[in-house]
Amino acid sequence: MLHAVSQTSPDVVHSRTLTRTLAHLQSEGLVEHHLDNEAADYRLTRAGTELVDLLAELDRWTREHWPDEDDEGSL
Repeated sequence: MLHAVSQTSPDVVHSRTLTRTLAHLQSEGLVEHHLDNEAADYRLTRAGTELVDLLAELDRWTREHWPDEDDEGSL
């Protein structure tokens, strides 16, 4: 997991930070830890998926309605 996060993040991600963050997200019911014979992984719960969808909608709305720096002079 740390390797995958490190490849996608422009910043250094320390294993302790990742472990704490995942534990917090798990305690909040947003991710589940899954173990099988070959690997362990974390997956979004239904609530986690709904939160991602909500944040994506908020991002879409913000981009549509919030003036960007080029539009500030027209306010």
